[in-house]
Amino acid sequence: MCARCCFTVRLHALLDDGTGAVREDLRAFADGLTAMPNPATGEKWIGRPHVQRMLGALATDPGPITHETVTELEAISHWRSVAFLRDLLMRRGCLPQADRHLLAFDRWLRAKLAVIEHVEHRRLIERFTAWHVRRRLHELAEQRPIAPKQVEGAQHQVSHAIDFLAWLHERGQELGDVGQPELDAWFAEGPFYTRRLATAFLKWAMRAKLISPASIPHRRELNPRPLTQQQRLDVLRRLADDDTIHPTARVSAVLMVLYAQPLLRVLRLTVDDIVRTDTEVLLRLGDPPTPVPAPFDAILTDYLDHRRNLTTSNAGANWLFPSINPGQPMTAAGVRKHLRRAGLPALSGRSAALQQLLLDAPPPVIAKVLGFDDTHLTQVAQQLGVNWSQYAAGDHDRLT
Repeated sequence: MCARCCFTVRLHALLDDGTGAVREDLRAFADGLTAMPNPATGEKWIGRPHVQRMLGALATDPGPITHETVTELEAISHWRSVAFLRDLLMRRGCLPQADRHLLAFDRWLRAKLAVIEHVEHRRLIERFTAWHVRRRLHELAEQRPIAPKQVEGAQHQVSHAIDFLAWLHERGQELGDVGQPELDAWFAEGPFYTRRLATAFLKWAMRAKLISPASIPHRRELNPRPLTQQQRLDVLRRLADDDTIHPTARVSAVLMVLYAQPLLRVLRLTVDDIVRTDTEVLLRLGDPPTPVPAPFDAILTDYLDHRRNLTTSNAGANWLFPSINPGQPMTAAGVRKHLRRAGLPALSGRSAALQQLLLDAPPPVIAKVLGFDDTHLTQVAQQLGVNWSQYAAGDHDRLT
């Protein structure tokens, strides 16, 4: 029997619903796995005891397969393995599509709530997350995929709400005792940049009439100082010359420091956004596509030809930066880790790139070519003191 046949027989046995056949609503999942380019990889995966437990539990569960059903598998397997299986099931249509970052937040929240010993505090956090944090995340998920940074922000809101309640408890107070003196003390006794993360909870508590209306201190925070143009050029020279930089860090930094692209937009790029012609390489950021100068054109095409994380479970991934998880791009945290290890100041480099671009051309031109919002860029230019008021919209001739 060939390797694929052996794999198929073994997989079908694991997905047997007790009738001698693969469970009906798992057939698409089974067909997708058995069609893998390398059946040996699939054979290795289903050979792991925890995978066998998960597949067996799904196959014999008396109810329909839902996201809740899959979540319950965390009782018999590590959550990462469950998340990987969930992605495969969604990709094969065995589960409805769900935002994986929202699912990750729910898993994090369950663990967070489980360690809150004060019963009333746990109830308050459950109310806060249900009526504010998760509701906001659901609204975002209906518009576009949730960004990792948005989940991180939601986690900070919950964590600092818990911290605020614990702080009150240490003072011998409850939430209903909070007034202006307590708020002033909270912000005065710790770093403002961390204490402010409880603001969402405090505002929600005021709206819910759990605490009396009071004034919440505000302090304006500045973005990281951008690089000078000379520092930016030094970074670009290093990106051009240093072949030892990890490809993910190198290409993402090129897109940020050369074209001022935000990291989250970089992660949504696909291989189709890089266009190769007989004479040049184009980057599809806006309209028309932007030419990529040498040597960055060769860096991009070489990266395309040797993309990482293309495993048997996501061999057809179209993302420019594919994740090891089926059908998903890399996370912002993962790319930032590569950038930090390479010592690349991509965020401040992006700010420097945006400033230089606005010095070189009017906001409407930059917005059209690089896919930015015209109004936002005009405001940034005004903040920089760049005056393009004499530029006539649609008159691009003077720039060529």
